Amino acid sequence: MQGITLLSKKLEHDIGDLDSPVKRRFAKFRNAVEKSLADCSLLRADNKHLFDQNNEKKTRASTRSTVIGRAKIMTYDDLAAARKKRGAAEPGTAGRIRKSAKRQKNGPSPPKTPKTSSDAPSNPKEIDKDMSGIESRGLESYCSVLQF
Repeated sequence: MQGITLLSKKLEHDIGDLDSPVKRRFAKFRNAVEKSLADCSLLRADNKHLFDQNNEKKTRASTRSTVIGRAKIMTYDDLAAARKKRGAAEPGTAGRIRKSAKRQKNGPSPPKTPKTSSDAPSNPKEIDKDMSGIESRGLESYCSVLQF
């Protein structure tokens, strides 16, 4: 490329005394040569890139695979047998349902349902126990146990 620019400068110096149509033709010729060289350079770069990609593929294909273990393709019958075997080995966990691994959202907890009349203490001992709990905490003016 440097040789062509040097030749172009020498020719421009030599044709300084020629008429303008010759100068225009020379300028067109110089621009065409520069464009051709630029296209050739781009094609060469693309070819080099494709060549490198092709060599990478060949290198990867020629590398031996490393076997790290053996795998078994399991059928449904194999899965069922493994499930039965696992259930027999761990009798306490066979019937349990697994909890989800997802975290629970940190939102407000659902409100607790108030006790219904069927849940209320009907036994006099329970009523006395509840009253003593209220008195021990000093909440007599705030709470009471209703009897129906």
